[in-house]
Amino acid sequence: MGLRPVVAILVPTIIVVLLTAGNDNLLHWFLIPCILNGTLSTYFIYDILKNGKLYQITSIPHFLFFHVLFLAPLLHVFWAFYYPYPNPPDYRDWLGLAATFNFMGYMIYIFVVHTVKHRNVIPIKFVTLINKNYFKFYYPIIIGLVGVVLLYTYFSSGGISGIIATSDSRIGAGPGSNPYAGSGILYMIAESFPIIFFVGVAILLRRRSQRKKMGWTPIIFALGIYFVLLMVDGGLKGSRSDVVWGLLWAGMIVNFTIKAINVRKVILFMGFIVLFMSVFYFYKHGGLSALMNVTNSQTRDSVFSRQTGGSANEENGNSMEFTLLHDFSRADIQALALYKISSTNYSLALGRSYVGGVLSIIPKSVSNDRFPTILKERTELLYGKGSYVQNGTFFCPWIFGMQGEAALNFGYVGFILSYLFYGLLIRYLKKTIDSIPPNDTRIYLVPFLINMSIMAYLGDSQLVVFFFVKFGLIPYVTIWMISQKIKFRKKAQLAAV
Repeated sequence: MGLRPVVAILVPTIIVVLLTAGNDNLLHWFLIPCILNGTLSTYFIYDILKNGKLYQITSIPHFLFFHVLFLAPLLHVFWAFYYPYPNPPDYRDWLGLAATFNFMGYMIYIFVVHTVKHRNVIPIKFVTLINKNYFKFYYPIIIGLVGVVLLYTYFSSGGISGIIATSDSRIGAGPGSNPYAGSGILYMIAESFPIIFFVGVAILLRRRSQRKKMGWTPIIFALGIYFVLLMVDGGLKGSRSDVVWGLLWAGMIVNFTIKAINVRKVILFMGFIVLFMSVFYFYKHGGLSALMNVTNSQTRDSVFSRQTGGSANEENGNSMEFTLLHDFSRADIQALALYKISSTNYSLALGRSYVGGVLSIIPKSVSNDRFPTILKERTELLYGKGSYVQNGTFFCPWIFGMQGEAALNFGYVGFILSYLFYGLLIRYLKKTIDSIPPNDTRIYLVPFLINMSIMAYLGDSQLVVFFFVKFGLIPYVTIWMISQKIKFRKKAQLAAV
């Protein structure tokens, strides 16, 4: 039988026993589907870690599922931590229903991705390589133009102090407050500066590593500069996601092109990301003064209380719980969505939010009367029909995730079948990535595709479209302009590249 199924059963069981010993509210039937989800994900994670498959795009979802489908529901009950809305009579019933649907969807996902054979692999007919002349000519132009846009956005906002003041002004102004409205295209270009910078640095470091063995010092130095750029370009605006997605992209670029990152370093890297999300939470929701006084418990409690609206565990809540359960999971909001769908007169959107998500790519400067997005469905589910006003400042800001949006459109069946489409997406992305040779310059875009697979699960249609355009467009154009396509007919030609 081997260790794999034994570990798959023991790990979630031990976690449940330890948590239950600390809080007997966990003794409820919802544990059963949660444990099943934990067993499934652990079964695959064991194989991933044992066989060095950590960076495969088919591996990432299982780590997501372990947290989102197993740990998060347990921790919600353990910490009594939920969204600040009127709760169901017993949240555990609806967490259990969501866990059951997730288990059914997980089985569909496994069937699509791991059981059905991957056929029709895209044949490798060409390779794109860095053209030194293109790189020397186009890269300085691109980084220069993007840098000019970045400086313009900063100077027009009053510099660093102006950006910080603008970020502070949004605190308490409601989810509809957006001081950067109407400048989306400019900021999209400006905020691509850090990753374009790092791609250029990575290309140079890769050349050096091919000539001689490279230590970690120059890589860490480059990542440090990159982190500062991310903070200046997005972090100071209160966008933790810009920093996190950028760090994930850069980390995978290092692993794929310069120097392998082992599991221990990945754990440290992810620990840093969680710590950053938890600490910088206070800057986003409390401003610079809150960040400077983050060690003060009264400051932390004040910021957290204002953000959660006085949730059930306001007296002992903290940003780490918020990060783990709201930033990196959608368990309670999806359970709440299932409860509201079954107990109110909410009308299913029947695909409307997906149409709105695709059409959200149209800038407001072109058309301010766009098709309603998922914002309408989220708001009217929680606050009633007619509560959402197009282009208004009142709406539900919480993200429902892939299953949540599917439930808003197609009910319980949509919740479950969303895993079918997610599995098909992962299959397609795997096929695409497998068609990219190791030395191909498109390898610098593979981390973006992996990030997209995470966003597709945790986000909703509008957010996925926004993510694709904001984070992918300018880097793609950059890679395309500095590369040269080389076609070949025989495998020997590929091996020689």
